[in-house]
Amino acid sequence: YMVGSDGIVQSGVQKWYGKYYYFDPVTYLKLDHQDYVKSQWGDWYMVGSDGIVQSGVQKWYGKYYYFDPVTYLKLDHQDYVKSQWGLWYMVGSDGIVQSGVQKWYGKYYYFDPVTYLKLDHQDYVKSQWGDWYMVGSDGIVQSGLVQWYGHYYYFNPVTYLKATNTTFSYNGISLTADNTGIITGTTTSSQFLLKIYQATLDGWKEYGVLPSVTAAQAILESGWGQSALATEANNLFGIKGSYNGQYVIMSTAEYGSGGYYYVNAEFRKYPSFYESVVDHGYFLYSNSRYSNLLHQTSYATVTSLLQSDGYATSPTYASSLNNVITTYGLQSWDTAAGV
Repeated sequence: YMVGSDGIVQSGVQKWYGKYYYFDPVTYLKLDHQDYVKSQWGDWYMVGSDGIVQSGVQKWYGKYYYFDPVTYLKLDHQDYVKSQWGLWYMVGSDGIVQSGVQKWYGKYYYFDPVTYLKLDHQDYVKSQWGDWYMVGSDGIVQSGLVQWYGHYYYFNPVTYLKATNTTFSYNGISLTADNTGIITGTTTSSQFLLKIYQATLDGWKEYGVLPSVTAAQAILESGWGQSALATEANNLFGIKGSYNGQYVIMSTAEYGSGGYYYVNAEFRKYPSFYESVVDHGYFLYSNSRYSNLLHQTSYATVTSLLQSDGYATSPTYASSLNNVITTYGLQSWDTAAGV
């Protein structure tokens, strides 16, 4: 029995050597089974089979509840909490650990219905109400244009549902979705833009090269992917040298004091447009002469710096890029990248 300083045998919740125990108010014995009990002051607590008042995540009648580690009370508001074993869970206002799609600070997250953990890889998942959503590697439900198993899909920014059987424009790209949701470009130019779209966003994420400028360079220098260098080597930017030992020799125009002239040079050969775009970002990132344009958020600033840094010999290079960006609305690609 637990006896107080007044010699009276105690019941209810009692503190003993830094822990709280629960003693039955009828038998006065320490509880020997898990139970959710009412204390002597009216609050409810979860008690384990050892009689100790529990905190953290606890299972009770098939559900998981969260109890505050300071007050030991069941959580009464939505919160993203750290459990006693270090993992984080989403808890609802009823104190129950949540799974499925949950809204948190203006975004929707997906929590696995088995582990209750936030998803840590891209996946197309079924919600608790039966609809399917695309979730990114950060656990956030995605919208907009998303790549999945080699195809693009479009997810409505309001409903987050996949678009099917529709034609629409997205960030300056004319697109159509078939009955399965697979996206294709409706024109030759849109098909090209779709091929380089994700790579330009990845180039910004990895190396800080603005997507609108990358796309404009690809358009201008490859003739919408139709140049000989683009068709033979998937090289959209005219970057010289070799890529993983692969190259082609092509004739190229240079500009000097006497005007334009032609020379033969080695140009990098890529497996696809994607590698060409990402390598373009790495090329700028790895050359110190271009360090001043990395992570700049104004396309006009970046195009000006490209020209002044000597990326191209044409005296109208920056203005040509600016014209392509404004004509095709490529500024929206920067917004899509979170710039």
